[in-house]
Formats: sequence, structure tokens, C-alpha cells
Amino acid sequence: MIKKDIDITFLGDSITAWNSELKKIENSKNFGVPGFITRDIIWQLQGDDEETISGHTAVLMIGVNDVMMGFSPEKTAQNTEEIILMLKNRFERIILISVLPIDNLKMNEEIKTINSFIKNISDVEFLDVYSLFLNEHEVLDYKFTTDGAHLSNYGYETLNNELFKLIK
Repeated sequence: MIKKDIDITFLGDSITAWNSELKKIENSKNFGVPGFITRDIIWQLQGDDEETISGHTAVLMIGVNDVMMGFSPEKTAQNTEEIILMLKNRFERIILISVLPIDNLKMNEEIKTINSFIKNISDVEFLDVYSLFLNEHEVLDYKFTTDGAHLSNYGYETLNNELFKLIK
């Protein structure tokens, strides 16, 4: 059980939005939106009154849609850093989850580059789960996915096992 007095806000794309286990965490809010890219999170935070998206802990997982839309790893990492700077003014604790692999080897090279940039953002707890989801061909293992990018129930179980170690 997650501590009741700690509130947690989740931000991200469809992988966050569709994580049904997050609903079971008391005092949590899920602002994940399918299709979101890093720029959309920036706009979401800029358009917010700062009371809605604020609290004790922010958990951010974003970036795979940037890769699929052709943004450079550098631009995605730069946007992620901008998001983190905005979150630092609103939250005591920030957990940044690595971008997960997909079933495309070329795009996974870009995702690895993004992760190598964002893992070094200061004052953030970086949860690197990328390698947990790979198969022997260095792509997202079929057992973790429904379509090559989105997580299956087993994929969510694997992700949440690691995430819940940090937020409990």
C-alpha cells in the first residue's frame, strides 16, 4: 500500500494513461494523455494553474511518441529537461522513468540516446527500466506488448513492480 499522506502525480502519454494500477494508489492523479509528446507536457504545464498539477511526487514517462514522430533525441531530451525544470517548482520529488523500447531496432537506438541524456538530469530519481523489456534482438519483447509499443498486462506488471519499489 502506498502511503496515504504522500500525493503522487503521473504525467506522460498513453503508457501512463492506460496504466490501470495507478488508480489504486490513494492520493494520486493521472494526467497521462494518449498521443502526448514532450512538447504537449510543456504546454499542459504552462496552461495549468499550478494547483492542479502540483504536490509531493511527480512521476514522468514521456518520449516514445517524439521518436515515432521523428524528433531528434537531442530535442526530446531538451524538452524533457524543460519539463523537469517546471516540475521542480511544483514538486518535492521527481521520478523520471526511462523511455521504453519498441519493436523497431533503429528507433530503439534513438531511445537509448534519449535515455543516456535524461538519466543525468540533476535532482531527479531516474528509473531505468529500458533493458527489462528487451528481447535477444534488442527490441521490445512480444510478451510485454500488445502492438509493438503499448504495454500488455505483463508489461504493466513489470513496469509497476519497479515503479512501486520507489513510491511505496
